[in-house]
Amino acid sequence: MDADFEESSPKDPVLDPVLEPFRITSPEHGEELTRQNVSISGRGGLPFFIHVRKIHADGSQTLLGITYPAVSPGGPWAIPFIPFRGGLHTVIAVIIGVDGTEVPSDPITFSVKVPLGIPTIESPQPGAVENQQPVVRGTGGAASIDARVEILLDLSKDTVVGDGGVSQNGNWSANIRTHLEPGTVSIVARQSLDGRYSGRSRPLTFKVRPPKLAVTVTPQPNERVKFSGAGHTGAMVEVTKLSGPGEAVLPPIEVKNGTWELIATRWVPGTYTLSAIQKVSDNAGSWIPSEGLSVHVHLGAPRPDREVHERLHTHLFRRGVHRCHGGD
Repeated sequence: MDADFEESSPKDPVLDPVLEPFRITSPEHGEELTRQNVSISGRGGLPFFIHVRKIHADGSQTLLGITYPAVSPGGPWAIPFIPFRGGLHTVIAVIIGVDGTEVPSDPITFSVKVPLGIPTIESPQPGAVENQQPVVRGTGGAASIDARVEILLDLSKDTVVGDGGVSQNGNWSANIRTHLEPGTVSIVARQSLDGRYSGRSRPLTFKVRPPKLAVTVTPQPNERVKFSGAGHTGAMVEVTKLSGPGEAVLPPIEVKNGTWELIATRWVPGTYTLSAIQKVSDNAGSWIPSEGLSVHVHLGAPRPDREVHERLHTHLFRRGVHRCHGGD
């Protein structure tokens, strides 16, 4: 073998030493970007395939893209528009030789600072009537798995009542974590990411209904019946007779200190069907009623051996739960 000729080893670098060193040129190491779609480009290398990989904290690598350098001195190459979430990222470029040999560049680390736009609330609709823990949905979220949308009471300094994540298309959904006060409510939304907050959205005003009533029916002497239960303080309770004997009319009653009680007169023996609601003002001249409760009552004739008691069977149906109260 000619002494001036030395056979190359498969482990030797595949780079021509007269060319620029193989490296990533963009982004620069330590650069802070405000965009999420990042082009990774570099110089150096012979016309072999180039892998661009993300290096994770545990040392593992994920392939981000494959490119082929231009056949020219310095071999410029690029992989455009790789999506990155907010935070720090370390990437490396690797030349893949014809025999599978890998020649890596020096890794670079850059950060992506996702811009936080002001979110928009799309649901509930303005003026809609909702339960005390509605789901709030909207658009305009930062497309980052770490972004959150917080729901706050309007005009409050920092009263957060709900939150939720943001999907990759920028849509978001937030669950209300507390029970909103029945009545007219105004909320706003803001985004949070990496300790940063966006501005607040335009307020959304809607109505919150009070919870469904629970009613206890207790017989009284002299054709009287007591209706009672827990309720929302300040609400008006209405118990309406839908069917049954007699002409009994039940007046509305206000809930005070969380309870209410109503004694109805002239309730002759028979079977009755009633509905019960509580309602609160919307502060605009109208009422916000709760969901209705159906009450079925059978009032028997007085027993001769117990003149001051009547037998009453009441069947309450609340959210599919059957309750039975009896007085004997």
